[in-house]
This record gives sequence, structure tokens and C-alpha cells, in this order.
Amino acid sequence: MPRNNLILINGKPVNLPDAPFALLFRLAVVLWQDKDGWIETPTLWEERIISNPEKHQPFSNLRKLLEEHLGSKDGKHFIENSGTKRYRLSTHPDFITCDQEKLFHHPDDRTRRIARQWL
Repeated sequence: MPRNNLILINGKPVNLPDAPFALLFRLAVVLWQDKDGWIETPTLWEERIISNPEKHQPFSNLRKLLEEHLGSKDGKHFIENSGTKRYRLSTHPDFITCDQEKLFHHPDDRTRRIARQWL
């Protein structure tokens, strides 16, 4: 059963189901590692973050969940697509924070794996 993951966007609470949260978290980690922040869909598929590297639905679903909370920025500008199966978050990495301890013990395997491998 999917859980809700509370995040804050522009100071407002937003609940995300596990799969979109794992995707958002992985995009954030890439941005923290490299300020360009691009990651390819085959990589996300190999890491079992998305179920099919040919489909854009996980990104569309995440955009829809976030869009109303982004203020003047629309979802397509916040989660960018390079047109070559690469995605990134369009924000400065300093604007993203997390509770590492909670992520290390997160009930969802994808999120826990991302935290343990990349943080």
C-alpha cells in the first residue's frame, strides 16, 4: 500500500506517494552531485526508480502532483526534459534539503536504497 511522503514546496506541505517521491528524491540527489543535474531514463530504469525507460508517465505524474505548489513555475519547467531521455530538476541544489536519517530508514525500498547509496 503506498504511503504518503510529506514534502514542503514554497513552505506548503505536499504529500507524495512512494513512487513519485522516490523519483523526485533521485532527481534531487543528482542535482546535489552535479549542478547540471541531468540523469538518463535508462539509468533510472536500471536503478528500479521507473518501470520503463521509454515511457514519460512517471515524470508527467510527478509534475501534476507538484504543479499547483510551484507558484509561477509550471511542472515542465521544474522537471525538465532534454529531449534525449534525460531529466533534471530546474532549481538550485541549495533550495533542496532533506532529513537524511528518516530517508535511511524509509519504509520504501527505492527511497532507502537511494539514500544509502548516494547520501
